Amino acid sequence: MEKKEYRQLLSQRQCIQLLLADTINRFGDSIDVIAYSWIMYEITGSASLMALVVGLNFVPTVFLTPFAGAFVDRISKKGAWRWPTCCALCLLRQL
Repeated sequence: MEKKEYRQLLSQRQCIQLLLADTINRFGDSIDVIAYSWIMYEITGSASLMALVVGLNFVPTVFLTPFAGAFVDRISKKGAWRWPTCCALCLLRQL
């Protein structure tokens, strides 16, 4: 792509919103990994258990992403956004 095409893309408000939301989401995921590993290390004092938690944190992403992508393509976009958000809120209430 040429620079002109990138500028055209970045002039779209929805594109900027998507990039910003994705950046915030990835930052939150990074904080999540750091927090889980830090808590495991503080509780157990074991670096190997900390590494295990970090590794297990990525397992759902690796195995569920291909299936989730195919599933999301078949349902409405609002439903694809609504259900994970509701599930996350329910899990947060349990804390």
